[in-house]
Amino acid sequence: MVLANQIETVTTGEITSFTMLIVVSLGLAVMVSFGLIRIMFNIPLYIILTVLYSIVFILAIFTTPEFLATLLTLLLLPLGAGSTIYSGASSCPTCINMDFFN
Repeated sequence: MVLANQIETVTTGEITSFTMLIVVSLGLAVMVSFGLIRIMFNIPLYIILTVLYSIVFILAIFTTPEFLATLLTLLLLPLGAGSTIYSGASSCPTCINMDFFN
């Protein structure tokens, strides 16, 4: 609630705290639902991630350039790090095991 109130203050009321709480709650509900569907139907994680990343990249077309820079940083860094480890190109002996992609 505190962060939602801060967002309302920063946006000078354009995004209300109630709207922020609803959007975050719906996002959490959707992601938990995806997780349950994945478990129930034994869907591989890479399929879920591919679909969700594709949706985010398509929605990125409609954002402002300021937000796009932040969005791409938050999306491309984990994507690059994960693909490097998964491809075997990483020589890091202490990196996490990425067998959950299979």
